[in-house]
Amino acid sequence: MLPFPNFHFDPQATSTSTSSMASNSTNSMMTCPCPLTACNTLSDNNQAPKAKLTKRPSKTVVCLRETTAFKLSEVEPATKTSSMSKTSTPSAVCTCTCNCFNAVASDIEVHSVNVDMAHDAWLDTTRPYVPVYQELVGAQLSPTPSATYYTLTESGHRGLEVATDQLHEMFYKATEYVLEHEAEVGPFFHIPSSLWPKIRASWAQSKHDIISGRFDFALTNEGIKVYEYNADSASCLLECGYTQDAWSNGAGINSVGRSSSHTLFAQLVAAWKGKTLDGPLHLMCDNDLEERYHAMYMQSAAEAAGIPCHLLIGLDGITSTDDGRYFDANHREIRNVWKTWCWRTVMNQVEAAESGNLPATGFRLMDLLLDENVRVFEPLWTLLAGSKAILPILSTLYPTNPFLLKSSFEEKDVATSGRGYVAKPVMGRTGSNISLYSASHELLNETGGRWVDDTIVYQELAMLPKYKDQFVQVNTWAINGRFGGTVLRQDASSIIGLNSEIPSLRIVPNPTEAVA
Repeated sequence: MLPFPNFHFDPQATSTSTSSMASNSTNSMMTCPCPLTACNTLSDNNQAPKAKLTKRPSKTVVCLRETTAFKLSEVEPATKTSSMSKTSTPSAVCTCTCNCFNAVASDIEVHSVNVDMAHDAWLDTTRPYVPVYQELVGAQLSPTPSATYYTLTESGHRGLEVATDQLHEMFYKATEYVLEHEAEVGPFFHIPSSLWPKIRASWAQSKHDIISGRFDFALTNEGIKVYEYNADSASCLLECGYTQDAWSNGAGINSVGRSSSHTLFAQLVAAWKGKTLDGPLHLMCDNDLEERYHAMYMQSAAEAAGIPCHLLIGLDGITSTDDGRYFDANHREIRNVWKTWCWRTVMNQVEAAESGNLPATGFRLMDLLLDENVRVFEPLWTLLAGSKAILPILSTLYPTNPFLLKSSFEEKDVATSGRGYVAKPVMGRTGSNISLYSASHELLNETGGRWVDDTIVYQELAMLPKYKDQFVQVNTWAINGRFGGTVLRQDASSIIGLNSEIPSLRIVPNPTEAVA
């Protein structure tokens, strides 16, 4: 069992802490239609009224308002947290019996459309990242004359917006909890001891420095269930913010509903404007086409925010001076970095260096990214938020939150849930080394990989819904801590991997209910 204290529900407690990463978002929250006084009544001093929800309703859906907050065990850990922002607006959390904000599998529908296979002008090649994208995936609109796209209801999409905002803050607070209880829970993260002081420093100095992160969701018949938070990944960003809408235009379905991510790029621009960088931004990526086009897309957003940018592909030409400064091949000092290199790569270098398996001379990526004088996006502390080891901690902090799947480092804690379970390695990536088990412990599916000896996290099973012959995962982006857009991934396998397809998604009005 995890060494966490037992938490209790204080019905009169209110939350004073807010997410430091929540910006003044243009996304407005819907007013909760709940009939509950506790959900709709606010006091004059912006404090929550005395909570009347001393008994949990039989069916709970989480909804948010921006004006106040209840401190419930489902949404606020019953531990003292510091005020994390002086400028962000508190997110209110209430529980209610209505289905005001959630999404279920039936909110998504799959459609077919006949397309012009030869159409190769659906992308704007004047955008610098488009030719790189085309080099990887091609210029054709579709390899077949019939293509697939999906629709999601407005109410379902609103549920994803709410889940994204709330879960972002929950992962943030769980990260803070890890740092406050490092001795007890730190070993589960498999992080070299020499990195923990740097992670603490990153949290203290750079807790506002997050730009984007991606949630992986399953839409079940019971509602939204989160698998994990990819807080240090750019995968699917361009597809969410640009190509899926461009495809919709090219396929002639842009009149079907609306975009699922029309504000994402503008939110990226606003996020960069709010960071007040001192000097230019270097965008660093490996010599990989996908990493390049994501880096170039982010570069476009940073440049739109007025930030001078330089793209660095690979590590050749980077040098350092005796006084600890770093320069690119054109002798421009590197002071601010956005990267596609994941922090796990840096962690692996640290471990190799400490074991004597990494050269001590010459340029090393870890030296640059761990330098206290170099500002890095996403910051080092996202190594915690993006780790699967944080999932059992979330389960302990928020044991009844409806968006979470029960997770533990002990198989027995989830294997008896009656719904099956998943086993996945703490350090695993891209769907590797995952095993799915039924409620009767039957192996349903598994993937291979290189993390066979890693610590395992066990999580309740929430199978991806299947539409025709494809399993579909929903992914949302949190930009500067707020919902920014939705993108789908589909695969014939129930485990989404690196090569899963990304179809277009459109948001459509809710179906009209039949009149009795």
